[in-house]
Amino acid sequence: MALKGNPNILECLYSPMVEKVTPLGEELLARRDGFLSQMIFQTFNGYAMSQFNKIEQDIRNHGEVRWKHAMHLLRLLLTGSATLRDGRVPVRVESYRDQLLAARRGDQPWTEVNGPHLRLHKEFDEAFAST
Repeated sequence: MALKGNPNILECLYSPMVEKVTPLGEELLARRDGFLSQMIFQTFNGYAMSQFNKIEQDIRNHGEVRWKHAMHLLRLLLTGSATLRDGRVPVRVESYRDQLLAARRGDQPWTEVNGPHLRLHKEFDEAFAST
């Protein structure tokens, strides 16, 4: 899963919150950069598009957004772009915390969240093109 760029697995490998590590875990952590590739674009983008599709389905079926999906959509695009640009998975995203939590709470209408989503997707495409 790490070789395929699975976001959840890569975030585990880059998590700063490690309490106990086995020898095999230490070896994986020492080699975690080897799991980063352009495949990240496909997997993070796939998960992001899945969240977007869920949002569209929520709107169609229920007339409203499930805001958890919006937050995950933004987080995946932010993390994917940064990973492609910086060569490491940013698990801690404090600088975006307020924006992500506002999306999670549904503080803004979907039309206002969708604008940043489109901008972030463009940045993700650009990060892929330049990696």
